[in-house]
Amino acid sequence: MTSQVGAAVTLICCTYNQERYVQAAVESVLKQDLEPREIIFSDDASTDKTFKILESVVAGYRGTASIRVLRNEHNMGIIPHVNKLMELVKGEFVIAFAGDDVSDPQRARLLADCWERSGRSACSIFTNAMVIDESGTELGPYYAHAPVFSRSVQDFISGVPCWVGGFSHGWSTELFRKFGPITKDTFQEDGAIAFRALLNGGIHYLDQVTMRYRRHDANSYDLRNRRKFKLLHASELGLLRGRKADLLASNSLDAADRLALTARLDRQHRRKTWLVKTPGLLDALFLLKWMKARLVGR
Repeated sequence: MTSQVGAAVTLICCTYNQERYVQAAVESVLKQDLEPREIIFSDDASTDKTFKILESVVAGYRGTASIRVLRNEHNMGIIPHVNKLMELVKGEFVIAFAGDDVSDPQRARLLADCWERSGRSACSIFTNAMVIDESGTELGPYYAHAPVFSRSVQDFISGVPCWVGGFSHGWSTELFRKFGPITKDTFQEDGAIAFRALLNGGIHYLDQVTMRYRRHDANSYDLRNRRKFKLLHASELGLLRGRKADLLASNSLDAADRLALTARLDRQHRRKTWLVKTPGLLDALFLLKWMKARLVGR
């Protein structure tokens, strides 16, 4: 199965100012035991030595996959960068890698085989990961218990959240052919793709650690940081607008499900708008979550 499905797979690795970690990250992409159709490395105009290190590591590759090493002329940001790459990929299934994480050799193979078992559906797949710190010390699995997420439209309608672990994510390129680029009003490409998958082939989770997810100060998600906390909520508001647009573009739902999904998204959008636009409310929420985290830590 694996050798056949590999010909339909593209690996993408986005980098930006990760000179401390990028060598190990790129090496882990090139050491995957699945031989993909192509591998695309794309640097988002790093201002440090990231791109130089990337080029040096890739120069030693001796595999058979087609390899492209790209560099943006200016910093685009997460969503425009992903949208650009999705216009370039030739595979039917994309597996994403980051320039600060380290993937196990079997990661691409496990995701590709899961996609094959799904009938090569327009789906989204993620796995567990081992969290590591800046020096590589293991801190424990990202999901200590099975994650709760929507596995069907009915799950989402009933209130189950729709998300995936973006650090270990793979998805069908059909989700971009059907819906086009992701809205630039969010930086959460994983949340946008997850909802598109929910409307089509579904979301799948493999309860296996397939990578090392690095936690450090430059992570987009850091709810201990007040500024990033506020940015996340503003991004979620944009994400909801994008989900409403994707729902309008979908033709795979019956009238009842479409109506119920629209109502749920409208409720979420009203609540999030109120939260983001009410003065002082986000600061109070951040303080409560920060205090809870400190108490749990003790």
